[in-house]
Amino acid sequence: MWLALAQMSALFQRDKSVISRHIGNIFKDGELARDAVVAKLATTAADGKTYQVEYFNLDVIISVGYRVHSKCGVQFRQWATRILRDHLVKGFTINQSRIAERGVSEMQAAIELLSRTLESRALVTEQGQDVLSIIVRYAKTW
Repeated sequence: MWLALAQMSALFQRDKSVISRHIGNIFKDGELARDAVVAKLATTAADGKTYQVEYFNLDVIISVGYRVHSKCGVQFRQWATRILRDHLVKGFTINQSRIAERGVSEMQAAIELLSRTLESRALVTEQGQDVLSIIVRYAKTW
C-alpha cells in the first residue's frame, strides 16, 4: 500500500503540514530510512501536466498513524492494536476476506507447502509429521 501526502492527510483527517511534519520526524528520529519507504512516481494532474509525487509505503502510514492526533488516528491505533494483539495471542493471522475472495485453495496450497518444507528439511519429529498430516487433510475438507 502506498499513499501520497494528500491521501494520508485525507486518511487521518489532518492538514498536509501536520502529516508532513510527522513524516519528517519519522526520518529525523531514524525510525525509518527514507530511501526504503519513499517512491517518486509520475502523476498526471487535472491540468494535464505530469508531476513527480512522493508516495509513502505502509511502514510510513503505520508510523504516522501512531503519531497523529485526530479521531481517525485514534480509530487507526485501536484497529492496529487489536490486530497486533490478536496475532500475538493466537500466534497467527488469517485474512478472512482474502480467503473469501480467493477461495480456500490458496490456504490449502500454503498449508501443503509448509508441510512439504518442514518434512523435507527434517524440521519436525515423527509425531509432528502426523500432526501436519492431520492439518493437511483437515484443510482439504474446507
